[in-house]
Order: sequence, then C-alpha cells, then structure tokens
Amino acid sequence: MTQEIDLKRVFDNFKQRIVLIAFITFLSCALVSIYAMFLEKPYYKSTTTLVLTGVSNSNSKDDAITTNDLTINSKLVATYQEIIKSKKVLNQVINDLNLDISIDELAEKITVSAVNETEIISITVTNKNPQTCSKIANKVAKVFSDEVSKIYNIENVSVLDYAEIPETSANMSYVKKMLLGLALGLFAGCLIAFVLAYFDTTVKTVEQIEEITKLPILGRVPNYNDKRKGRK
Repeated sequence: MTQEIDLKRVFDNFKQRIVLIAFITFLSCALVSIYAMFLEKPYYKSTTTLVLTGVSNSNSKDDAITTNDLTINSKLVATYQEIIKSKKVLNQVINDLNLDISIDELAEKITVSAVNETEIISITVTNKNPQTCSKIANKVAKVFSDEVSKIYNIENVSVLDYAEIPETSANMSYVKKMLLGLALGLFAGCLIAFVLAYFDTTVKTVEQIEEITKLPILGRVPNYNDKRKGRK
C-alpha cells in the first residue's frame, strides 16, 4: 500500500513539472532545427550495379553461360569486391578524374556489396557533390572492368545500371529530424521530471502530513498573504 501511495505522489509531482518537460522538448527541437538548417552539410549517394556474365575469353565467340560460369562467378564475387577498392583501381580513378583526394579517403566514400547473394555487385559512392558522386561510381566500374580483363584475361563483367546524378541528398529528411528531436526531448524531459519527483522529499500537502504522521489533521493555518494579494 505504501508503494502505491509513493508512486502516486511521484506522478503527482511529475504532472506539476509539465512546463519543464515542454521546455526541454522545445529546446531539443530547436537545437535539431538549428543543426539541420545551418550546421549539417548535405551529402549525396550514387550507385552503379555490375553483373557477372559468362566467363569467356576476349577472343571467344561463344557467349553462352554455363553452369561452370555461374559457379566461377559466385566464387569471384568476394574477390571482385576487394579488387574494386584496391589501391590500383582507386589510384587510376583519382588520376582519370583529377580528384584532390587520397586513396584512403576515396575508399571510405565507396561501399561495395553483393545484391542478395547474387552475381550482381553494387558500387555506391558518397560525396558532397552530386555530379562528382555519379562520375566516381561510373569511373570505378569502368576501371575495375578493365583491370579484371587484364588480371584474369576474361571478360565477365557488364554494367547493369549506370550511376545517375542524384536529385536529392541522402541526409535524413527535415521532418524525420524534427520527429527525432521531439522524441528525444520528450524522453529527456520525462526522465528529468521523474528523477526530480522521485527524490523530492519536501511536504507540500496536508494529505502528505497525514500519511507521514499517521495522525488526523484537526486544522490548518490559512495563508493571509494570498488573501491580502487578492484584495489588492
């Protein structure tokens, strides 16, 4: 019974701090808005997809895909992912596009993955400039295809979809940021209000005195200051 009364007291104090919760929520939304509008810089993503076709020699006229080709391609997918981000490929991309960036920095902007465990490889490039973003993605695909032909003396890589210039940034939308700020603000405000209410040991009502002393209250002293203010 005591635990139920204590919880009720905590939640009563919690309700009294609704203004604090509203202020913290507003502050959180304001900070998120300032960050999104003035501090955050947009970035873009563009993707080129490659597909591994029949394993054929450059001089061969037989383009039919065999079961052996599929087996070889499935084993080469992981190897090709590493070749795409190799220094040899990325250095050639930097030289061809005259990029003012190091190989390590370019590697961090490139994400290579196999699509649903298929023979399709996606090359996604992240950059602050949408035009540069698509150029890098397409150039990486081109240089990689040439290097595979030189290394393995086979031509089994074809471009499925070329990277296009992205029209919108890849950043989280403004609405989603505001909703996130609202949720964080409410959570932080409720947490602070709950902690303050839980550790608040001051007595504020007659009921709390009766609860603590286990004695009935026979009378109370009125607040004459409030009455004087009311007359004025």
